[in-house]
Amino acid sequence: MRGLALALLLAALPCAGWAQEEEGLAPAGPIVTEIEIRSEVQPENPDELARLLSLAVGLPLSDEAVGSTIRNLLASGLASSVEVYTRPDGIGEGVVAIVVLRPVVRVREVRLEGDLGLDRDELRRVLPQNEAEPLSEESVIQGWLAMEDLYVEHGYFRPVIGTRVDTDEESLQATVIYDVQSGPRARVQEIRFDGELGPFKPAELL
Repeated sequence: MRGLALALLLAALPCAGWAQEEEGLAPAGPIVTEIEIRSEVQPENPDELARLLSLAVGLPLSDEAVGSTIRNLLASGLASSVEVYTRPDGIGEGVVAIVVLRPVVRVREVRLEGDLGLDRDELRRVLPQNEAEPLSEESVIQGWLAMEDLYVEHGYFRPVIGTRVDTDEESLQATVIYDVQSGPRARVQEIRFDGELGPFKPAELL
């Protein structure tokens, strides 16, 4: 992995009792003989990272332990995404659990460019992605949709809105850019009534 900053190996300890199957029961999963943590960012406290792992050397690998490990690490804010892989340990006794942490990218700036047509502050208020918060692809897309709706509400029926995210891989800072071309604003030229209006005159219906 590019920029690998941490490879934390928890060495296997002899735990034969854990590895034994109870009579008549199928094994829960392969035995974890080693845990490897891969991260592009060095955690401030490696011991805290180890405490977040539900996987344990000498215990069978289980879906519950994998799911709990992923949830714990995401909730800690140490990573924006977490992946868990396994590979044979090379000595035929079990598997190596590999936990991959993707670094958190924070938004340095949310920028509006182009022919906006509408007030910049009004547009900014409908964008859920905030500066200094972790970058969220979902929030960026929601902002794009919210701006489209806002333009339609104000009579701009053909806005062109592009989005891009520029990320500095070294600082893990991102700039979210919305490039907007509002297009012409629709205006009502004439209101016409056809058919019988009954007792009303056209001016009374406006």
